[in-house]
Amino acid sequence: MKRQALTVLLAASFGTALAQTNPQPPAPVHTVTFKSGQTYQVEAPPATKNSDDFWDQWSFDEEFPSPDGKFAAVRFIQSTKDPRHNPKMVKLVSQAGKQTVLKDSDLLDFYWSLDSKYLLGKGDYALRLWNTNGVLKYKDFSKAGQVTIVELKPNRQGLCLALQSISSGDETRLSTTIAQVALPSLKIVNSVKRSVSADQRTGFCP
Repeated sequence: MKRQALTVLLAASFGTALAQTNPQPPAPVHTVTFKSGQTYQVEAPPATKNSDDFWDQWSFDEEFPSPDGKFAAVRFIQSTKDPRHNPKMVKLVSQAGKQTVLKDSDLLDFYWSLDSKYLLGKGDYALRLWNTNGVLKYKDFSKAGQVTIVELKPNRQGLCLALQSISSGDETRLSTTIAQVALPSLKIVNSVKRSVSADQRTGFCP
């Protein structure tokens, strides 16, 4: 029993020493300054320990201000052991100081609608829309066919979206649908199809 108790005590002491030599690093803070003068500190998520007992830390990546200057989307990115995917998270900050973590915001491409009412996120196959209260609406275009979103551009009517076929019989040409999408319903109002060179990925939306 004494030997077992000693083993437990040594293990606890080793764990305490390891925690002291490898403490959790503080979460970085990004400062958002609005045109009206308000300044707010936006804190990244806390670091998490990985299987090697090291900390996967978050850092500020990019800020997306709304056209009217009353909101800012702040993206943080986490460095992990897997270089193929470093998680991303967005906080929406209002001029009044409200901060909201946006659900399912692990994306690279963000755009504001021209009226500043909606933040848009573009994935490979799906479009995400958050209102300024952080409520999410989601539309998956892959369910309508094997397509990927190659371009998104907000306009006065909502947004223009370009969708390309993932596979095609002719490898040199791709079927591309240029669609006008209404906000916030994310419904396609009208669309036109074109056959374009396989290397063209932008320049569809006026």
